[in-house]
Formats: sequence, structure tokens, C-alpha cells
Amino acid sequence: MGQSQSRHQRPTTEHIFAAAIRGHFEIVQFLVPQINDQSNRDICCIKAAEKAAINGHFEIANFLLSQINDQSNRDTCCIKAAETAVLIGDFEIVKFLVPHIIDQSNRDICCIKAAENSAEYGHFEIVKFLVPHIIDQSNRDTCCIRAAENAAISGHFEVVKFLVPQINDQSNRDTCCIRAAESAAIRGHFEVVKFLVPQINDQSNRDTCCIKAAESAAIRGHFEVVKFLVPQINDQSNRDTCCIKAAESAAINGHFKIVKFLVPRINDQSNRDTCCIKAAISAAINGHFKIVKFLVPQINDQSNRDTCCIKAAISAAINGHFKIVKFLVPQINEQSNRDTCIKAAEKAAICGHSEIVKFLISRLSSPGLEANLRFQCAVAACTRLHENAVASVGLEPQWLLQYSTILSFTAAMAIEGRNSVLTDTLSRMAPAQITQLLRISMSQRLVALATSLLNHHRFSTQHVDLPDDNTGATALMLAADAGHHELIHKLIHLGASLHAQDTHGRTALSRACQAGHVRAAKTLIDNGADASHRDNQGLTCAQLAQRFEQRQVLRLLNATESVAVSFHSTSTCNHFTNLPPFPSHIPETHSTCRQPLNASTHSRTTPSKTAVSARSCIDCSAMRDSPSREQSVSRDWLTGCK
Repeated sequence: MGQSQSRHQRPTTEHIFAAAIRGHFEIVQFLVPQINDQSNRDICCIKAAEKAAINGHFEIANFLLSQINDQSNRDTCCIKAAETAVLIGDFEIVKFLVPHIIDQSNRDICCIKAAENSAEYGHFEIVKFLVPHIIDQSNRDTCCIRAAENAAISGHFEVVKFLVPQINDQSNRDTCCIRAAESAAIRGHFEVVKFLVPQINDQSNRDTCCIKAAESAAIRGHFEVVKFLVPQINDQSNRDTCCIKAAESAAINGHFKIVKFLVPRINDQSNRDTCCIKAAISAAINGHFKIVKFLVPQINDQSNRDTCCIKAAISAAINGHFKIVKFLVPQINEQSNRDTCIKAAEKAAICGHSEIVKFLISRLSSPGLEANLRFQCAVAACTRLHENAVASVGLEPQWLLQYSTILSFTAAMAIEGRNSVLTDTLSRMAPAQITQLLRISMSQRLVALATSLLNHHRFSTQHVDLPDDNTGATALMLAADAGHHELIHKLIHLGASLHAQDTHGRTALSRACQAGHVRAAKTLIDNGADASHRDNQGLTCAQLAQRFEQRQVLRLLNATESVAVSFHSTSTCNHFTNLPPFPSHIPETHSTCRQPLNASTHSRTTPSKTAVSARSCIDCSAMRDSPSREQSVSRDWLTGCK
């Protein structure tokens, strides 16, 4: 039975809502009494009254409100409906609802909230109606202050003009006008600002308001607002303060017209200089050339002008504003100019501004200073990998050979295939220097750079075997040390000697065996390197490999059958004699290895019997590169090495 009543009551309530929305008064009047439970009737009438009021059906709303038994609920209904009506700006609805709120405290709360929202949306008639309904003067003042601020933010001048005089307490009125004027100034509502400022009774408060408002307006570029506010400041010291702060704010954001207006109004020359310095630096940072050009001549004291130009030039250089740098530097006296160029050029180089770097270096009259600055800028630009900045100063050949930062930059560019700076530098290098650079690249494992050097047309094959002054190592030996088999191929193709010896009498093959680079050693052997060569201590390649426990190299050399190595001579390698035979089905290394970099299709030197025998040895590196069944078998075979 309860469920039957529930099903019957639901459509009745829904029908009441529908009728209230559509304005069917008679249907509402008939249906409401059908709800027997007073609590349910109150809930239904509250919701229906809100819907009727919002849709302008005041007769229905009035009837429904009369059916609500609890006055508190009736007030709540009117408050909610009034708030909604305010948002859509329907004055008639608000005008109908507010008088139905019986409790004065509730009415005040409703009017305050509704007035604030109406002021924000510019519903002047509603605001004008609501404020007088607030009985408590303190509440009215609070309402007017908040509503005036909301209206000022949105630029509703008529609303502001109405609200401010409603504030009874002068102190509260001043507070309201100050806040509202600042909010209006930020958004450029000139008429609102123009009305509010004279309403501030206390001159000190007025000055404070104008300073803050002018600064806010200057940030956003509201020239008319700034132009109005500055003369309103009575105290000259305060006016200077206002102009200084506002000019700096305008300069940062590039508002030239405001800066041009404010600076001449700073009465104290010292303050004016200070303002121009700060404003010019801010403008220089952001690239506002016209402002910088205006401000610098306004600085009366030459020392201050130099200070300004120095700081502004450095700031502009950091941010890449070439036109500003070009204007500022000539304004500085000679000594400071020189120091500024050095600092600014370094900063510009770090940030990669090549045009500025080039200009600043050209400003130095002393060749010694210019060369030193070029080097400093080159290092700074290399550190950040700024290719254009490095190119603008150029790299001296000796810098590449002496400084790791510059060498690392060149290597990084080579990895990316960007060799314009390297090419320019090589054009000024002697063949011997290029070979020296190649050796350095090899020794530091800079493969991409070494490859670029070997491929360069200025690399001299006549100097390919030029040894290091201290160690006697050639480029081929250094490539062997590092195990770079592709570079070894390239060097051999360019005519590098397989028989050259370092100061210890070791060849490239000796060094590869000592370092344990199987693939490099095999490449050298395949191209005719002599595995039986003895160094100054009488050690063969196999003995060197044995001494340094390079087991895979020993296996390679053992496969050549060109040297007789006694595997019983030392306890550390006795187990090599019992290794299983090399798998006969493994193909030659050439079938599994990648092709060498720019390698020729045939060897320059006819392979010896030793080299031919060595081809039967698998290269462990190749096995790692090409996983296959053969590799799996080879790994099983190599377990004897472990």
C-alpha cells in the first residue's frame, strides 16, 4: 500500500513542477492540496516556487510560497530563487522574492550576496533595489565595499558610482575606493578610476592608492590611467616614487609611451638616473630597443650612464638582443667598454649568440686582448655545443691539440656529422698537426672524429705513420690499442705501416695482442702483420698476450700455427694445451664481421701464410654481433677459455 502511495505521489509532484514551469496556475492550485503530508508539501512547494519564480510566473510562485508552512523554509526558498534570478539579471523576479523573506537577518544575507553578484555582472537596477533593503548599516557598508570592488573589476561604472556613496563610514569608503581603484587600474577601466580616486578623503591614502594603481596600470600599458593618476599624487617625493616604479614596470613590458611620459616627471635627478638605469636594464633584457634608446640619454651623470650601459649590454647579450648591444657599447668609456665587451661576449657565447660575439670581439683594439677573448668565447661556446657561436670566432689549430673542452666539442659535432667548424680549422692546419690530432682522437677513443679526419681531403697519407714524439706510437698503433678494427682497415688502406715500432719496439699487432683486441689483431694479421715480431724485450705477440692473460688472442695466434708457444711455461695458462679443436664448420670471420669503414675490396698487402691460417679463427666480437647456431657452438667450444 505504501508503494502504491509512493507511485501516486511521484507523478503528482512532477506534474506540479511541470505546471509551475509552464505557468499553469489552476493545475498547480489543484494539485498542491493533494499532497497530504505537510513536510512533503513544503519540499514540493519550495522547489516548484523556485521554478515558477525563475520563469516569471509570480502568481504561481506567490501561491506556492503561501502553502509552505514553515517560515524558515519559505525564506530559504526565496533566497535560493533570488540568487538564481540575480545570475540571469531578472530584476522583476528579485523584486518579487526579496519582500517575501520575513526574517530580516536572512533578508540582509540574501541582499548582500545578491548585490555582490549583480554588481559583478553589471545588473545596476538589481543592485539599486537590493542595497536599501539591508537594514544593518555595518552589513550595508560591507556589501557596498565588496560589490563596488566586483563592479570595478568588471568595469561597471554606473554600479560603482551608485555604491560608493552608500558607504556610511568614511574610513570604509576610503578602503573601498583604494581597492576598487587598483582593481580598475589593472584592467584599464579609466572612468572607474577617475571617479574613485577623488572619493578618497585622506591625502596620504590617496597618494598610496595612486602609486599602486599607476604601477598596475603601467604593467598592463594603460596609458590614460597612468596619465590621470600621477598628477593626483600631492607629495613630490611620493610622485617620484610612483614614476620610478611605474616606469620600471612599463619598461619591462615594452610600453614606450608610458615610459616617455613618466621619466621627465621625476623631479630629483639622482632618482631619475636610478630609475633610468633600472628601467633600461629591464628593457634590455626583454629586447625593447626603443625604450633603451630613450632612457640612456636621460641619465645625466656619465658614471651612472656607463653603469647603465654596462649592465644593460650584458643583459642584452645574454638574451641575444644584438641591436641593443650594438647601441649600448659605444656609449661606454674606453676602459669600461673593453671590460664590458669581454664579459658580454663570454655570456653571449655561452648562450650561442654568434652575431653578438663577433661584434664584441671586433670592438677590442688590442690584438692580444682580441685573441684572448676569442679563446674564452670559443671555450664557452664549446661547453654548450653552440656550433654557430664557435664558428663565428673560429678555432685555432693549437686549441684543438691542447684543450679537451674544444676537442670534445669537435668530437660531438663529428658524431652528428656537423663538421663545418672542423673543416674550417683543418684548412689552417699543417699535415703533421692533422696527424697529431688523429693520434689524440685515437688515444681518447673519439672514433667519429678520427673517422672524419681520415676521410678529410687534407689528411696526408705521407704523414700517416708520423709517430708521437714521446712514445713513438703511430695512429695505427693507437687504433689497435683501442680495438677499432674499422679505423685499422681505413689506416691500412691509406698506407699505414704494419711494421712501424714504438719506443718499446712494439708494432700495432703487438699492442692489439697486449690489449686483448681479437678482432683488431685478426684484421692486422689478415693484412700481413707479422705475429712473430719481437719487441725490445724479445717478446713475441703470443708471449705478450700470454703475459697479460689475453686468452682469446692466444687462441687466435695458436690457430695461425706460425709461432710455437709453450703453454707449460707458466701456471696461469697451463689449461690452454687441453683446449678442444676449433670447430671446422665455422665460416671465415669475413662472413660474420661487418664490413670495415671505407675498406677497400682487396688488401694492399698480399696476405702471408700466417694470415691465411688466421682466417680459420672465429672473432668473438663477430659472434656477439651475429647470434646464430654457429655462434652457439662456438661459445660451447670457448668454455675452455674461462
